[in-house]
Amino acid sequence: KKKPTSSRKNEFIEWFEMVLKLVISLLLVGIHGKPCPKGDTNLKSNSEQGKVSVTIMNEIDDVIDLYWVDFDGNEKPQGEIMPLSDTVRNSFAGHAFRARW
Repeated sequence: KKKPTSSRKNEFIEWFEMVLKLVISLLLVGIHGKPCPKGDTNLKSNSEQGKVSVTIMNEIDDVIDLYWVDFDGNEKPQGEIMPLSDTVRNSFAGHAFRARW
């Protein structure tokens, strides 16, 4: 028996939020003494549907600049995340972000 579409969409959104949090955490691992991975120069947002709310945590003692990567791969400033704090952003499934410090 198939689940209703809205239920599957909600499951996908929850999964996406979890994966995005994990990816951001892994990208920031370099701050803790390990080398940072090289940035993906092909990173671009795509037009997946579905609104998501994403919590991005800054677990270092430095300001992080947050950028949304548009559909052409251009970075668009989204503000700063203060040291040892977090921010909640409303976005869409498929949108890509970068954090720089």
